[in-house]
Amino acid sequence: YKRQVADNALLEPGSGDWTVEVWINHSVITGASRCVMSKTNGGNSADWGYGIRTNSAGATYFEVGNGTTSTTSPSFNVTTGIWYQIVGVWTNVASNSIALYVNGVSQGSNSHSFASVKDTTRPLSLGSFDGGATFGQWINGRMGVVRMYNKALTGEEVLVNYVADKDKYQ
Repeated sequence: YKRQVADNALLEPGSGDWTVEVWINHSVITGASRCVMSKTNGGNSADWGYGIRTNSAGATYFEVGNGTTSTTSPSFNVTTGIWYQIVGVWTNVASNSIALYVNGVSQGSNSHSFASVKDTTRPLSLGSFDGGATFGQWINGRMGVVRMYNKALTGEEVLVNYVADKDKYQ
């Protein structure tokens, strides 16, 4: 089954800061790329808004698009059967960076030059690429809490969330 949240202004970062957080436990990774969450109008990089993805080798990253192209955070290799807190932090105001945190620990950041994040019109999809409308890229596993913030969480705030939730996912 697919889980989607109808498109609305609260799901569009625009030119501001933005953070997405998900808890994920993959049962299968190999064989396909997996979209943990996505907000996109289609399959091209010009269609991409934002999301958290895992490629078929386990590399998990945060990806953001501006309507022309997309950029990614550093990645972290996840494995099956383990719960992970994955947090993507988009800092557009102060530092033009895209960062990734896993289990409360920074995996680094990359610079970007985007003025804003693409305003997509399709729903936010949880566990797939665009609810399967363009590509499936379904997760095979379990998802926990999903949070979104209209600010760039600090490393301390990410860690607070991890500590508060980790016992739920053991």
